[in-house]
Amino acid sequence: MCDNRSIQPALGTFEPEPDPHRTHLRIPAGQPDPHRTHPRIPAGQPDPPRPIPDHGEVTPPRPGAVTAAVVMTYLGTAVLALPGVVLLIGSTNAYFAQGVAEDLGVAGMRAAGVAAVGLILLVISTFVAIVAAAAHRGRNGGRITLCIIGCIWTLLGLIDIAGGATQEIFGVVWIATGVALLLTPGANRWYRNSLTRPR
Repeated sequence: MCDNRSIQPALGTFEPEPDPHRTHLRIPAGQPDPHRTHPRIPAGQPDPPRPIPDHGEVTPPRPGAVTAAVVMTYLGTAVLALPGVVLLIGSTNAYFAQGVAEDLGVAGMRAAGVAAVGLILLVISTFVAIVAAAAHRGRNGGRITLCIIGCIWTLLGLIDIAGGATQEIFGVVWIATGVALLLTPGANRWYRNSLTRPR
């Protein structure tokens, strides 16, 4: 007959096999949980500041002076393009072409010449509008070109005013105001910053 006392130690040393399907083990008290990704903040302490995402360099807002100058330029090109369209369409009429030639003081101008004048006006207005769009996007070259065109136009207008063409005063003031708006300190600073911004 077997002695129970000899069997007892063997029974006491028996340990069950680990469960392969058990993924979470019991962590002893006082030790951190290795599966915890966010540390627990003690009660009474504020949350740590969250990192601010970096979205790159913030583009400064476009000055109102630049927007106003570009809008004035667009309006000016529209006023210039409208006669060009009228001349192109009207050049097909012989009486209209003759009347335009008399108004311009060129008696020998034919319909082809009237159409050429209208086409020139359209080309100039389109070019100025493209330059104004570049200046509106922050291209300093567009601003410089627009200022040069405005100064030339203003100078020609002053020459006409000196010759008695007082109807040119409004146009000269309009163009000179647009150029001045593009040269304000805020506009200069914005275009200077645009040189360092990625395209």
